[in-house]
Amino acid sequence: MTGLTLACRKRPVGRDALEALVERVELRLSSRREGDVGSDEVGQILMEELSEVDAVAYVRFASVYRAFESVEQFVEAIGPLQGQ
Repeated sequence: MTGLTLACRKRPVGRDALEALVERVELRLSSRREGDVGSDEVGQILMEELSEVDAVAYVRFASVYRAFESVEQFVEAIGPLQGQ
């Protein structure tokens, strides 16, 4: 939740929207048949859900989560959002 809150700082995303996002992620993970969930999978699902809530917050979150080191990595992350 802390990372999501930071990514959404100064964005029009309220606490309720973030809590709902976290609940959706928890639901998706709990509905899986496998027991263990890796942090990579959690991060990927969080990014998918966040991209639907706020594109700028998604890029912020992804840049930290994926540790972007180049402009090309930003462009790659933004690509799927351009159709929205």
